[in-house]
Amino acid sequence: MNHKYNLLMFLIILFSPLFHCVLAQNHIFIISSYNKNDLCGKPQYDGIINRLEFSGILEKYKIKSFYLDSKNKEIDKVKKLATQIKQQIKKDHPDLIITIDDIAFDFFAKMLLSNNKIRLVFSGINKSLKEYNDELKFFDPTTYLPTKNITGVHESLFMKNQFEFLYLIYNRIPKVAVLYSTDFIGNILGKQVQEELANSEFINHTVFIPIRTTLDLKNAINKINNKQFDAYIPLTMSITDPVKNEILSINRLIPILTNQINLIDIGVNKEFTKAGFFGGITVDFYKMGQKAGEKVIKILNGKNIKEIKIEESYDYEIVINKKRMKQLNVNINSELINIVDKFY
Repeated sequence: MNHKYNLLMFLIILFSPLFHCVLAQNHIFIISSYNKNDLCGKPQYDGIINRLEFSGILEKYKIKSFYLDSKNKEIDKVKKLATQIKQQIKKDHPDLIITIDDIAFDFFAKMLLSNNKIRLVFSGINKSLKEYNDELKFFDPTTYLPTKNITGVHESLFMKNQFEFLYLIYNRIPKVAVLYSTDFIGNILGKQVQEELANSEFINHTVFIPIRTTLDLKNAINKINNKQFDAYIPLTMSITDPVKNEILSINRLIPILTNQINLIDIGVNKEFTKAGFFGGITVDFYKMGQKAGEKVIKILNGKNIKEIKIEESYDYEIVINKKRMKQLNVNINSELINIVDKFY
């Protein structure tokens, strides 16, 4: 009996680190607002993973990824999926959660504020930090240091830079139409453009056109083509087709817009430019994801989240789609060519 007991104790001691690893698996949850291959979400996700892999942190933590696919799903289905993820959070007790873009942040920030053991790092939210903070009270507005368990990187659209870029093309302040969808993220983006242009002369040269359905889009295209616009900013993230009873995301709308509008289309990120828009001053989603990943590493290595400042995205590139440039017959001078970072 003693022999069997001693053998059992020896095996427990020998394999106890393995048992501990299995029973106390450390998790990082990444919750994206969109699907796995989304033009906005994927480069942020890749930037986050790049930083985590390079740091070696993934040797200690297991990644679980979730995709709300909000551009292609009805809001009730998105909410149902969010509820399932919340149940998974309660089951797995992840050490940290990363959210990509506004819908994921909006769904999970409130939940995590009531659980100080789980930290949250956001990437790419567009609604103003002030507006979020008025509701959630999670950072000091004078220092941008967190007062709760949330930090991250806010996304800029560089709107004033966009107008300055267009000024170099036209040698005057351009007249610009902003097409924004009336879904959750489209409304946020439309408001963000207004906020970034407020108190500048550019706002007086901007027309905002809300779009909910494919019929609205058709009317907007006719309006743009019949008016004296110089460019337009496509922020039609997700609209509905009432005839076919389906949702069209920006991925499917890009060829429609570029085929039917003969104007410079400002791509607010380089993935949109690669996909067919003319381009402009574009946020670098990959680097923004990397910046969020750096915050994750600091937290998991022991730094107090309240010492990790919430930041604005500051990395951007000037990019132009050559095919679209030729299609629009746009000629750019040598001064502009010299400041372009990439031609696709």
